[in-house]
Amino acid sequence: MADRHGLFAECLVLVLQARGYRSRRVPLPTTGRPESLISHLVSERPDVALINANLGLRGREASVVCALAKHGIAVAVITDFPEEERWGEYLATGARIVIPKTQTLGAAVSVVRQLGRGERVLDLQERERLIALGNRRQAELRVTRGQLSRLSAQEAVVLKHLMAGHGAAEIAEARTVSEATVRTQIKLILAKLEVRSQLAAVARATQAGWQPAPQVGLSAGATVPVRAPRRRSDPTARGTRAPSDVARSRTAAGQDLHHERPRGAAAGHRREA
Repeated sequence: MADRHGLFAECLVLVLQARGYRSRRVPLPTTGRPESLISHLVSERPDVALINANLGLRGREASVVCALAKHGIAVAVITDFPEEERWGEYLATGARIVIPKTQTLGAAVSVVRQLGRGERVLDLQERERLIALGNRRQAELRVTRGQLSRLSAQEAVVLKHLMAGHGAAEIAEARTVSEATVRTQIKLILAKLEVRSQLAAVARATQAGWQPAPQVGLSAGATVPVRAPRRRSDPTARGTRAPSDVARSRTAAGQDLHHERPRGAAAGHRREA
């Protein structure tokens, strides 16, 4: 059994052992790559492999199911995903059945017993129905990934910010551009993804497992800064002058208060940007 959740996995293994099955939990790869897990399971040659649909393999769990099925190992996928489309995707890669975690331990043990005997555990029509749903979802994801590939580098960075929960004003400040520019880029993103809201755009990118290309990833300068609120100057503080005193000194010097540019403030603004 390969599962990220220790309590669930160990309970199921103990129940199977109590029913007379030789069962154990296999270690998961620490690299996030499935090759070592596949090699380990194939070398074990189990009659039945119970594979969690989310092993932390960056969406490559299906490759584990496919490889085991090709070696003649009966695979049952255990999942907490409620979407039948996701179930169909695993069935299409070779899984014999998908077991939702809402089922009982007894039901899981029954599936293992049937698989061990070589029995069919899923009605053929139901299997075909689920696989059709899975194929349709995969087709939709291919369309979405094609749309995402058409984003410009700047639009990709903006979308990544949106996925991180940043608003237009925060993105503009982080990227040192105007908020109007960011809002224009957001409109272009929505148009290319054919959605009407930022939330829908984020949802589509997340479902597709999208990540921007490395060359357009968020740089250190693109992080959203956390700024303390500006404080008004205290005219009583040491080394400061009250606004009225400054105004009088400028007037006495013959300066035009409406046209004078505060050099220190402008330089400070450039340094912040």
